[in-house]
Amino acid sequence: MHDRTAFLPTAPIPTVRAEIPRSPVARPRPADDYEDDHSSGRPRRRGQVFSGLVLLLALAVSALTYYLTYETLASIRITSGGALGGAGGQVLSLGGVLLGALVVFLLALIALVVARPKALAGLGLAASLLLPVAALVMGLWYGGSVLRQNVESEIAQAGPQVAAQGAAAVADAVVDELENRGIDAGPVRDLIRSFVG
Repeated sequence: MHDRTAFLPTAPIPTVRAEIPRSPVARPRPADDYEDDHSSGRPRRRGQVFSGLVLLLALAVSALTYYLTYETLASIRITSGGALGGAGGQVLSLGGVLLGALVVFLLALIALVVARPKALAGLGLAASLLLPVAALVMGLWYGGSVLRQNVESEIAQAGPQVAAQGAAAVADAVVDELENRGIDAGPVRDLIRSFVG
């Protein structure tokens, strides 16, 4: 007997070829195009203007902090009717500037997160943290020396009865005046006494 399956015609098995995708023709990109493309060798640049603005704001806030601290201390007149006569408005302005310094610090943190590269943003963060503190210390230092000179000259002009009380009594008068205006002088009581006395 003859096997019928031995001679059946078979269809050839098709060969499968994988198609290789063709790359699109590379066109040159404009020089100012900084999209997020990891295949390009150029780094992304974003947030640099914002970081520069934060740095400028930190410098401005620091300059205002120094100026207002100095002017506040220099405007205190001990022998006048109100010891803090012209300093009240400057104290409020100084408080506003210190609040502005806090806002600039928060903006510097945002700039550090957003900016690429981070060098300018890091410089802005350091400036927003260190410069206002340094400006406040310098304002206290130089303003305190002017306050001391003013107190000494006012005591000398006021006559022997005020001079006999001494600088410690004048410092107590400044502290009492601050407390009468609702400002707690507890943390700065010794500082005032060291500047005045």
